[in-house]
Amino acid sequence: MKPLIDCHNHSVHSFDGHQTVETLIRNAEAIGLSVLAITDHSDLSPEVYPKEQIVTTVCGSVDEVKRWRAEHDSPVKILTGFELGEPIDYPELAEEMLALREVDMVLGSIHEGSNGRDFYYMDCKNEPVEYLMGMIHDYYDRLIRLVEWGRFDVLTHITYPLRYVMGDAGIPVDMEQFREKIDTILKGIIEKGISLEINTSGLRQKIGQTLPGKDILTRYYELGGRMITIGSDSHREEHFAYGIPEVQEMLKEIGFTELTYFEERKPKTIAL
Repeated sequence: MKPLIDCHNHSVHSFDGHQTVETLIRNAEAIGLSVLAITDHSDLSPEVYPKEQIVTTVCGSVDEVKRWRAEHDSPVKILTGFELGEPIDYPELAEEMLALREVDMVLGSIHEGSNGRDFYYMDCKNEPVEYLMGMIHDYYDRLIRLVEWGRFDVLTHITYPLRYVMGDAGIPVDMEQFREKIDTILKGIIEKGISLEINTSGLRQKIGQTLPGKDILTRYYELGGRMITIGSDSHREEHFAYGIPEVQEMLKEIGFTELTYFEERKPKTIAL
């Protein structure tokens, strides 16, 4: 099965991106992708990422994609967007980011606990297990608040902490302890018409599983969730569209029949 959509990708406009917009589009064309979204970072942590940097990232990325679409014909539907990180901490700044440019898709994400620590920058091996479990509980509390805020289209990588706690540090996590909070999140996005992302980045990382995994995806389906979006979360050329054909097969096994993407902030579907 060929990959159909990849709706989470970072270009050189992101602080950690290593692929150009042209590279992303050319690679999408080469593999026969139907839908590509370029979603550079808008991480709202002014102490780490100054506002001017965030504005430059979003405007530069969106403007370049729009120029490309105007100047080239492509068999791939190329979408504009950005990943809006930690908007619940800076709601006024989040609204400014949303007003910067008209885009197709906005991804909503949380990377930090309420203590302001991003799992990405932590050495989880040297943190007490009780502290890490508390941070994951806090992470899910923040995701609940993010869904309540709801000014985005796709909820991304909802098992993000597991990349670093289970994957990098090798610390087992019993997800049953978070089940009630995860159910609240899943029910919330179903009610609000927000799509759930299955992020394939974990398949190329030490954790070795999608974010979220099949168990949570199955639970989402059981609760009535049908809006599902695939994103590779690529930052490098070799990570683009990674694992997407296998994920599409898994989604079909669960019962999903179509994938969701957004165009001008309105949901569209493509059959699996």
